[in-house]
Amino acid sequence: YENLQDEFLAFAKESGYNTVQLYLEGRVRTRSFPFRPELETYSPDEMREIVREAQRLGLDLVPVVSVLGHAENFVTCPELDDLCEESRAGRGRMGKDAPKMVFCHAVPRTREFLEKYLTEIMEIFPGENFHVGLDESFNTGFCPDCARQMKTIGLGGIYLDVINWAHGFL
Repeated sequence: YENLQDEFLAFAKESGYNTVQLYLEGRVRTRSFPFRPELETYSPDEMREIVREAQRLGLDLVPVVSVLGHAENFVTCPELDDLCEESRAGRGRMGKDAPKMVFCHAVPRTREFLEKYLTEIMEIFPGENFHVGLDESFNTGFCPDCARQMKTIGLGGIYLDVINWAHGFL
């Protein structure tokens, strides 16, 4: 993280930027999410140090955390397997070998987990902006509960529900 702090943030400032998005997905270990290896993640204190350096430079840091698709840093952890669309469905658009990468929002614990994690991330980042990632959610709609939702509200309805939840929570 020294390169991010010492080089990249200074480069962004020197290049005339006032905002930097940090694509974190699940790369910050917190009380609610301690499952990823230390060498692949940041501690809250390491991230606070980066935020302080950005503030010193006059940069706003916007955290990006995936809350639907592209969530493999979360759902591949055995402790969160029950929140994974592909685990619940046994398959996805790419068949039975679909990679695990989508949160299933039909499971109430998904939002409980995400609300705890997002709260911890918001405590680190003082800015007004927060980006929730919804991309690459190819396998949404395959578990039995989501398949029922697909029949009534469709894929767009599932996305809208997640967007409205995230917006309301944040």
